[in-house]
Amino acid sequence: MILLTALLGRPLEDENGNVFGHVMDLRFSGASVAAKDFAATFVLYGKKGLVERLGLAKGISDKAPVEKISKVGQAIVFRGPSK
Repeated sequence: MILLTALLGRPLEDENGNVFGHVMDLRFSGASVAAKDFAATFVLYGKKGLVERLGLAKGISDKAPVEKISKVGQAIVFRGPSK
């Protein structure tokens, strides 16, 4: 088991080791947090992710779908487009 907050700040890279940035925030979808009926949908990363997390802009961030994450370790590895 891993706490979601433990993912913040970890590098996000593809399966070839190309780093895209560091995880800045997580986005969720679902009915309600109170009902505990929600799921993580996206990982926001990089400078744009930080700007969005701070509320300085909306909808500009780079994001990776959670379902494409293949490994969580010192870095978060996802199956996505290479740089």
